[in-house]
Amino acid sequence: MNSSRLRAVLQTCCVVISMLACAPSHAQLAPLEIPTERGDEPEKYRAVIDLALAEYRLGNFAEARAQFEYAHKLYPNARSFRALGMVEFELRNYGDAIANLEMALASPLKPLEGKRRDDAVKLLSRARGYVARLNLQIDPDAASVVVDGVPVKIGSTGSLVLEVGDHILEFRAPGRIAQKRPVRIASGEEQSLRVVLHEDAGLPRSRSAPMPCCPSPSGFMSPRAATSGSCWWRAASTRRAKSSWSTRSSRTSPRGRPASCRSS
Repeated sequence: MNSSRLRAVLQTCCVVISMLACAPSHAQLAPLEIPTERGDEPEKYRAVIDLALAEYRLGNFAEARAQFEYAHKLYPNARSFRALGMVEFELRNYGDAIANLEMALASPLKPLEGKRRDDAVKLLSRARGYVARLNLQIDPDAASVVVDGVPVKIGSTGSLVLEVGDHILEFRAPGRIAQKRPVRIASGEEQSLRVVLHEDAGLPRSRSAPMPCCPSPSGFMSPRAATSGSCWWRAASTRRAKSSWSTRSSRTSPRGRPASCRSS
């Protein structure tokens, strides 16, 4: 490789690296900041927020989410909802991002104002472009839903927010036959799905109840009769049964009892 070609390759690499270094993060429409207002903040809240912000700026979004969740438990407010929404967006959990951003815009505690509110609205619009809503009608209503192997909760509206792509939905209910349904989600669309879980009939039932098991004239019960609940000696033909009785009657005492049962 000659020197001019090598120089061109190096210049191209430098341009690419500089573009990557200057490119904004996946969700960062504006820097994530939570202003300090210590008057009504509980103890430890600010320290946890600072740690979460540090992790976020380093691109450690899973660690940032853990700290923001802890801070949110200490003091839930619109700004902590916004922070969680931005982190979930970075992690590409668009359904959770939408839920948190909607709560951020609706929360009256430390409400979002001005540019922060505008940025939250823009980010919410972007997140909605990566998901679709699936409206479910399930019979019975108490059925549980599993999406791609993960149990999910259905909201009061009976709908799911799913990311774009292919998914496998499984529906389960006690005493019902479970069903699996493949669905394909396109960006921004809304679908409806009706599922009826039929009762599980279980094992096939016999047409009539089995005859109560009874001993043979000799008092012996075969293993097959013990397990099937039928009288083995009555299963033979009438002719064989009569022949068996006539043979056994020859050994019967005058009093009608078997010879083996007579008292001495």
